[in-house]
Amino acid sequence: MRVVVWESETTGVRPPPLPAEPGAIGRLGEIAALCAGPVRATLHYPSGALTLWDAEARTAIVWFGAERDVPWWERAAPLRAALSHMLAGPGRQLVHAGAVGGARGAALVGGPAGSGKSTTCVACLERGLRFAGDDQVLLDAGGDGEPGGRPVAYGLHRTAKLEAGAVAALPAVRDAIWEAPAAHGADEERKTILLLRGARLARVAASLPLTHAVVPRIVDAERTEAVPLGRPAALRALAPSSVFSVPRDRGGQLAVLARALRRLECVELRLGRDRRAPEVLEALLGGAPA
Repeated sequence: MRVVVWESETTGVRPPPLPAEPGAIGRLGEIAALCAGPVRATLHYPSGALTLWDAEARTAIVWFGAERDVPWWERAAPLRAALSHMLAGPGRQLVHAGAVGGARGAALVGGPAGSGKSTTCVACLERGLRFAGDDQVLLDAGGDGEPGGRPVAYGLHRTAKLEAGAVAALPAVRDAIWEAPAAHGADEERKTILLLRGARLARVAASLPLTHAVVPRIVDAERTEAVPLGRPAALRALAPSSVFSVPRDRGGQLAVLARALRRLECVELRLGRDRRAPEVLEALLGGAPA
């Protein structure tokens, strides 16, 4: 597989004109006229970037108008759309979730935007737990050919993203902040990007065999606690932001999540005012790694 990335400002090479008729571009940016056979094409808002994936050639092509048009989220976690095509397979999909690991287990941490998953994952990293992502991981649902059929989360990037309030609650991460260049018209709701280096990088895991699925939820309570969660409820919490984030086979994405959850212990992490999510997850996952 290969990825070709270029921009027009310095190369002078522009992509062919996109179809302009009404309905030619779907809600998630899929370009119907260029989604035939093995090819899939997606236009990304608001940057105007274009991703094409040719499944037969196993090649992704990513275009930007200019370097200054690359939005903050693309700098923090590059090539998300291309990776979603390149890495997908039977029982394997990119999901909108993080993953952290302890001494005897690891958790897929997911839920809707604003649920606290990134803050929880970064706080766990700061406590010494292993970390495979805060917002996007490759999920392999596991199968009979693997030891125990255990699902696995694979890390994609050595970065994390936090809201301003989360940075204030985790002041120790300030030394990891990266001031990415601003992009024209694409910096709405910009988050703080953390580059994971040094001692933090040593705790970044390429993969984590999963034992739990954790759904954070901010509650009006003093104490943070983990309580059992039914698998249907866990699927309802995890699926929407993954299934509707990129224009792929939604049925396949949903099937991967459902298959993985059948093999995991599902819990709801009720985030109280005590900010003890890392301690609660550390206990759930068998303590801190050696």
